[in-house]
Amino acid sequence: MDDITPRDRREVEKWVVRMLDDPERHRPGLARWMLEKPGRRALYDRLLGSVENAGQAMSAPALDPLAAVTPRRRQAYFAVAAAALLLALACGAATYFWMPGLYGAGSPAVSGTTLATRLGEVREERLADGSVLTLDTDTQVHVRLSGSERLLKLERGRVRFSVAPNDRPFVVQVADSQVLAAGGVFDVSYRNRVAVNLLKGSLDLRLPGWRENAQPSRLVRLQTGEMLTFSAGQRTVPSVISALPSDGQWTSGVKSFDDVAIRDVIAEANSYSPVQIIVADPAMGERQIFGDIRIRDAENVASAVSTFLGARIDRSRPGQLIIIK
Repeated sequence: MDDITPRDRREVEKWVVRMLDDPERHRPGLARWMLEKPGRRALYDRLLGSVENAGQAMSAPALDPLAAVTPRRRQAYFAVAAAALLLALACGAATYFWMPGLYGAGSPAVSGTTLATRLGEVREERLADGSVLTLDTDTQVHVRLSGSERLLKLERGRVRFSVAPNDRPFVVQVADSQVLAAGGVFDVSYRNRVAVNLLKGSLDLRLPGWRENAQPSRLVRLQTGEMLTFSAGQRTVPSVISALPSDGQWTSGVKSFDDVAIRDVIAEANSYSPVQIIVADPAMGERQIFGDIRIRDAENVASAVSTFLGARIDRSRPGQLIIIK
């Protein structure tokens, strides 16, 4: 929607409230705000549609004014429509909206939205609570913030969570497991397997079969520098291992590999690019490589691998870089 940001989503809720209160006063400002970014009109109309049945908010500036509302009736009308807006927020119809006074000063409203990146895209998103999410290539995560918890569900891909300290639990649902953190920085990946890498702080992991009355020892606790990987549905508790430096370097685009299988390097590079690197001889993929590689650049990866192997790159097939001897 024309690069709509969380800030746009917060601002549009304020514009609806202003137009409910005094449409004539705020109409020019709303028009200017909409013209700054085309997608804002659709965002305004979408929120407006969620409150229409309880009380019509003033529509976009190009539409007719709210003639039916007289000054004497405006206060009552505003109360009804504001109640409808609150109901819409509670039902998750609006995303990243903030209504001062409803949840306490500076508190985020109930929100529900899905964030996603395209192939090759790495993007940072700031949540209403101050937490920052860095989404890796081809990633999708659903975010819902409420007055009692911060719940995020990773559908696919990889996300770095930089969690703002808050009294509300921060929970990441991934496959059939949950990551629970009070703060800190950690990566969660969900592709063929689930991987959790703790970069700062501490966190707990609820694995499949976890029960509400289980003892704390039934949970897996990670400390800084630790990680674990497991399959979705796995019933045995995975072993906690020390993370490699390269495991947390994906956000920079340059990874320092130290004796890592070439097939693993290529698999990661291929996740960023429509151009796929192929090793003609699978045995070459088992060789281990070391060095700093720009992992999002398929040409750079293919060149580094072919040089290391003493091989060449066949570019005769569209969309493929074939490494052959």
